Amino acid sequence: MEDGEAIDGCGFGRPRVSVGEVVFTTGMTGYVEALTDPSYAGQILVWTHPMVGCYGVPARTHSIYGIPIDYESDRVQVEGFVASELPLPSHYLSVRNLHEWLGESGVPGMYKVDTRALVKRIRERGVMMGILATFNEKDEVGWDALEKTLRYGAKYDTTYFTERVSPKEPVTHEPPAKPTAAVSVLDCGLKYGILRQLLRLGFRVTRFPCYTGADELLDGFRGVVISNGPGNRLC
Repeated sequence: MEDGEAIDGCGFGRPRVSVGEVVFTTGMTGYVEALTDPSYAGQILVWTHPMVGCYGVPARTHSIYGIPIDYESDRVQVEGFVASELPLPSHYLSVRNLHEWLGESGVPGMYKVDTRALVKRIRERGVMMGILATFNEKDEVGWDALEKTLRYGAKYDTTYFTERVSPKEPVTHEPPAKPTAAVSVLDCGLKYGILRQLLRLGFRVTRFPCYTGADELLDGFRGVVISNGPGNRLC
C-alpha cells in the first residue's frame, strides 16, 4: 500500500504485477458485475464480504436484447481483486470459477486476506495507491522492488482511463421491437445495465467514442446520454 502497509495472501488469477488505486465494495453478491464495471478501471477492488465466487461466473450467452445479463461490460476492468475466502462455485449457470476467469482475463487476485481490516485502514487514511503482485510458488518476491514500482508508478488521478473503456468506433444496438426513437450515447464507460434499460424502453442506441463531437451526437437523434466512467480525467 502507498502508506507502507505490506500484506501477504494467496494468489489466484494471472501471475502478474499490477498497480492501481485501492477501493472496496461492501456488496454480498454481484462480483461479476463489479469486476466488469468500467467505473473500476485502473483500480484494485477489495471485496469485504467473507466469501466470493460461490456462484461462479455465468456465460455471456445468458443475455437479454443481446446484452449479457450478469456483466456490465465486455471484459474484466479492474487492475486486481482482493478477497477473504475463495470457495468453489456451485450454480447451474456457472461455466468457470473466479480463478479461471481472472486468469483468462490477465488479472491478478489475492485471497486469505483480512479485507475488513484493510477497508478500515482505507477509511481512516483515505484512498491510496497499491500494488498487487501474484507469483508462482517458486518465484521470489522482491518487496523493495515492488515498493519502488509503486512509488514511481503513474497515479490514478493523472491517467486517462476513459479512452481505455470507450468504444473505438460507433456501435448501434437495436431494441427487440420497432424503435420508438433513436438516442446517442457519449460512451465514457457505459454500464450494460443502463444500455439494457434504454433498449427495454424501445430506443435504438448508438454508442460513440468519448471524444465524439456534439454535432455527431445530435445528428438524427432524439436524445443524448452522457455516461459515467472511470478516473478523474476525460478524453
